[in-house]
Amino acid sequence: MLKNRAIQFTVNTTTRGIVSRGCPQGGVLSPLLWNLVVNELIEELNDNDLYTVGYADDIAILITGQFEGTLCDRMREAFRTVERWCKNHELSVNPSKTELIMFTNKRAPGTFRTPKLFNTDLNLKEEVKYLGVILDSKLLWNKHLDHKINKSTIAFYQCRKMLGNKWGITPKITLWLYTAVIRPMLVYGALVWWTRSKLTTTVNKLKSFQRLACSAITGCMKTTPTTAIEIALNITPLDLYIQQEAAIAAIRLYHLGLWGKNHNSSHTHILNQAIEHEPLIAAPCDRTQTYHSFNRKYQIQMNQDQSAVNELRIYTDGSKTHNGSGAGAHSLDLNMNLYIPLGPHSSIFQCECVALTEAARTVQKLGVNNFNLKFISDSAAVLKALQNRKSNNRLIIECHNIMDKVAEHNGVTIQWIKGHSGSYGNDAADELARRGSGMTIDRPRPVGRPNPVNRPDPLDRPELVVGRELIDRPELVDKPEPFTSPGRPELVDKPELFNRHEPVSRPEPVNGPRPVDTPLALDRPELVDNSEPLNRTADCRHAVADQYHLKHRRQKWYFTSGTVAIDTFRLERAFKLEGTRFDHMAGLVNKIHSVFGARAAWK
Repeated sequence: MLKNRAIQFTVNTTTRGIVSRGCPQGGVLSPLLWNLVVNELIEELNDNDLYTVGYADDIAILITGQFEGTLCDRMREAFRTVERWCKNHELSVNPSKTELIMFTNKRAPGTFRTPKLFNTDLNLKEEVKYLGVILDSKLLWNKHLDHKINKSTIAFYQCRKMLGNKWGITPKITLWLYTAVIRPMLVYGALVWWTRSKLTTTVNKLKSFQRLACSAITGCMKTTPTTAIEIALNITPLDLYIQQEAAIAAIRLYHLGLWGKNHNSSHTHILNQAIEHEPLIAAPCDRTQTYHSFNRKYQIQMNQDQSAVNELRIYTDGSKTHNGSGAGAHSLDLNMNLYIPLGPHSSIFQCECVALTEAARTVQKLGVNNFNLKFISDSAAVLKALQNRKSNNRLIIECHNIMDKVAEHNGVTIQWIKGHSGSYGNDAADELARRGSGMTIDRPRPVGRPNPVNRPDPLDRPELVVGRELIDRPELVDKPEPFTSPGRPELVDKPELFNRHEPVSRPEPVNGPRPVDTPLALDRPELVDNSEPLNRTADCRHAVADQYHLKHRRQKWYFTSGTVAIDTFRLERAFKLEGTRFDHMAGLVNKIHSVFGARAAWK
């Protein structure tokens, strides 16, 4: 694929040569090209029951067993496969960069002879570094944490040179440097080593490290408690922040379908803890793995609506009110009137997308063929999402698939129209959507502690997917009369069908609007839950501070007496995209933990 590439090397004299194999260092396409080549080796190793994972040019072979001699024989078989593949492709592996480690709880493993790679003996090591995470032989993670704390401390002191007592960057910029640059370096890969943060010794190390940053930001006195500074700066204690980042990563992998099954290792318990804290996390989610659509059979028009001859028009709309949310679809040509309740948690984007999907599904169910169909929506966001060739939204992917199916037997166009522009069809669809938002919905909700391991795929459970049960409810669909002409009747105002001018009833709050001088909850003891004391300084989430003066250059901060409670585990529907290297590392550590008891493992 890459030809006539030359490389030049100059030390005293210049040497120039033509590159006939390999990928350029630092090239944009180099990882992709290498994956196409090395995929054959990874598949061959896995077919021989040799568990192999790869990330770019980092390949890990993991073999499990009860006896060291058996492991050595299996690893020699894997190395022979690698040598044979390299010979066939005229490539080579550097044995000096190949590391061998045993994961076991045994204090003194038996005698064994380590395998060779290209006639080079490989030495057994106590720790290896894979994808930026240090793996020790007993998976204690202490060396990894010490390495990350030292590295983050060095980086912080480099930034500290820009800060003085009366000069330098502002406290706001210093806080940003710590939260956006330094702290992410420390918590990298927290999903696999967060259990280490529960130990008291680790909590003290993390507390000392964070105090360096808090002192530099505030310029406080040496006697100021660390907990008081963290509350003043609204910084979560590091041990809790690590657990939060691990939970967010676990939730993301869980909803993307990358969370493995039958996990018994300790680091996978973070997902169950998050679900116990907020059961709604276990509910189906729109986010899914990235889907590419290169052949779209329908058209999308974002310009002004232009009527055509012999076309059937279907108007869709979504609505979200204080009572709930809903979707609606209206068509005079097909005698279609749909109003769909979607509950209180759906967004307006989801409502608009569900309206298009269910309208297309109804057209397919009615058996409409050989017509020009025009779906008209006032949601530009949904139409632009459908225009994009790449999507990771489950509702958009579902809408795209159903539109393609309808377009197999019809000409399909999705047209954008300006909302509330006086169009009768759009107003009718809006009124239907409002009716749906006012209806109660009887859909299963997560209660208690669901088991994430046994949760089926949402696409296999229609009752859990937004809008799936609508076509199964015939009372919401008006059966159309048989039509013989594709002609569209005149769009005249029909008050008997929809009262567009009837105001929507919006009940006033029970207690009325909150007066300006209403005291806060902290000033009303009867509103505060006193079931547990709040003055627990040992628990970093609750602290009481009394008259601590935080001095800073050019200004003085006062932390007056009072009680402050910080909720550090707010994970309600929170997602954060981290590096995909976490996925490979999590799978590798899960495999190690599954046989970690009295067995040994090789890398």
